[in-house]
Amino acid sequence: MNRFEKIIESKKGINHSQRLNTTSVLNEYLNKFDNCNDDFLQLVVVSIVSSNESFFKETFSWLLEDNEEFLINCKPILNKKGIKLDIDDLIQISKKSFTIGDLIAYSLPYSSIDTIISNFNSVTKMDLYKELNSEKYVYELLSDFDYDSDEIFIERPYNLNRILKSLNETYQLRHIICHDFLSTKHKLQLNSEQIKGFLIDAIYFQNAITMHISEKLYRKQIDSHYENTLKKIDTKTKILNQLYSQIELALNTKEQKEKLQQNIKTFERYLIDDTNELGKWFQEDSIFDTLELEHKLELLIQRIQLIEKIIKYSS
Repeated sequence: MNRFEKIIESKKGINHSQRLNTTSVLNEYLNKFDNCNDDFLQLVVVSIVSSNESFFKETFSWLLEDNEEFLINCKPILNKKGIKLDIDDLIQISKKSFTIGDLIAYSLPYSSIDTIISNFNSVTKMDLYKELNSEKYVYELLSDFDYDSDEIFIERPYNLNRILKSLNETYQLRHIICHDFLSTKHKLQLNSEQIKGFLIDAIYFQNAITMHISEKLYRKQIDSHYENTLKKIDTKTKILNQLYSQIELALNTKEQKEKLQQNIKTFERYLIDDTNELGKWFQEDSIFDTLELEHKLELLIQRIQLIEKIIKYSS
């Protein structure tokens, strides 16, 4: 299976909400540790590592999308790993099967937590070891737990050094479970409290990354993306109006031209109503203003494609 086929297969059937909620799935395990067995503990270990990989793939994908600076920062990583983009990848990007962010994110290595952090630091020019080692994250992080947060805070407070140590041990355990059947079956002894601690630390870590990106990068990029989307909408609107003019010139009767104007007004009402309806889902949440604009832009693009087909087949 080629790289682009793996990306398409991985993304198939996964909606946007699921891509954004990797951490919440880990939260679901927290309430299942009573009377758990070794199979469950092994599942948690494997899930932590696979969750981390999915989480960082989606994070890198988002960071790299439409960000030239981060894309340039990826070049040394890709060159060092001998990763090259081929024509099949570019064809799939042009077909919008996936994005350039997806392509690079799925090409990066995720074999260890140290590798992941190193790549993150190289791409963003941040220092996660320094910037996440702060008590200011603790109180904000606790609100993200679907669990007794006060109990977690008292029993296992946020501590980056411990979190990284836990993640490294989790990756080692996962390697044994996935690659050494005999050791797993006959020698490996898992402690439920230890694995639960590893799980909490994994959730801490993902939440800290999410919060840090939101604080340092997300708002800035959202604002930039909002402005870019407005410009794209303006451009597409002008193109659509030009197509309308082209159709009108080809019409012969007054009745035909009146029907065209009625159709244009109907679409304009639909464009406003459908965009506003989407906005009602996210009232008082400015982050989703950009989603409204993206939806409006997509409707305009679909309209343009339809009009272009009509012109093509009627000429």
